[in-house]
Amino acid sequence: MKVILSLIIMLAMIHPASAIGIGVSPAEIDIYDGLKGYEYTKSLTIFNTGPETTTFSLDASGDIEDWISFYQGDNASIDSVTIEGQSRTNVVIRFILPEDAANGNYSGTVLVQSIPNELDSEDSGSAMAIGASASVNIEVTGEQILGGVVNAIHVDDSEPGYSAQIRTIFKNTGNVVAKPIIKVSILSNGDLISTFVHDESGIAPLASGTILVNWDTTISTIPGDYSAKIDIFLGDELLRSEVIDFKILSVGSLSRQGELTDILIQGEKAPGNLLKVRAYFQNTGDIEADAKFKAEIFRDDVLIDMIESDELTVEKTEKIVLESYFKPVEEGEYLIKGQVIFGGKETPIMDIPLSVEDKAVPGFGVVSLMIAMMVLLLLRRRT
Repeated sequence: MKVILSLIIMLAMIHPASAIGIGVSPAEIDIYDGLKGYEYTKSLTIFNTGPETTTFSLDASGDIEDWISFYQGDNASIDSVTIEGQSRTNVVIRFILPEDAANGNYSGTVLVQSIPNELDSEDSGSAMAIGASASVNIEVTGEQILGGVVNAIHVDDSEPGYSAQIRTIFKNTGNVVAKPIIKVSILSNGDLISTFVHDESGIAPLASGTILVNWDTTISTIPGDYSAKIDIFLGDELLRSEVIDFKILSVGSLSRQGELTDILIQGEKAPGNLLKVRAYFQNTGDIEADAKFKAEIFRDDVLIDMIESDELTVEKTEKIVLESYFKPVEEGEYLIKGQVIFGGKETPIMDIPLSVEDKAVPGFGVVSLMIAMMVLLLLRRRT
């Protein structure tokens, strides 16, 4: 009988753990012809396949552990990342190859591991961590290779007062950052009306990217047919020269379209905590647009607050995040009704429910421990 009671007490003291799942992609990160003293970046996607928000630590081991740092969103390095349940996030891995590294091959591992919840640890007396890893292979060489290929050039039609966008699709085939020099001449009826040079966009080694250059028209720019003569250099080498026709159309000719794809809320959803509201917007129209997120916040069907983001210019096809903030003052069920205002239009309203509750409540494991101690005291008094 005592054995059975002991088992019951032990089971009562166990805090039920939620399933935690993790995955990373890619599983292997390779850098070839790495140049000493140079910086290289790679992107790692981390998947939280479990149902709950989990924090994961970021670390590295092996030959390259001192060459690595992790970043997300700004220039401050991070050593952990928090991901909502059934979600994923991207982390930038920055590799700085030492000046004194010998030529050769180096290997290591990027480690991503769940950090046990403090309440879980306190309630159960133990915690389980799971992890995933990506292997890293770096070839270090002393030779600087500058090379690149222009895969395509596009010039978009525009309207007076808006930018005519020139898009260069460039692949860096070298082992150092490539900054192509893009020289543009704008012509109307064969007459030169504007020239400018863009040389500030860098493409990482072995990466592909789109370099955007804008010809800023004015409201007095005359609608009609135009040409852009584009010469692209890398160093002293001319990679491509092309003349592309485009049009400046009358105001209102190009469509203004956009889509509010999602609204995510970041932060601990408890009274008094400042929450970040992130609205994801894509410009699906044919011209740039200024976009701003606005939302009404309801509690028990009563309007209690209004929030809005800063206004940002969104290029054609570009996806951006519009951020605003909200601080709930009490527990309850909230409803965020948000939309994006852009180019004189607005997206359909998106409803996002928000549950706010006070997290400072004893966990199941603590309550179970108290019950178990009371049972033991009762048994001792009877014996």
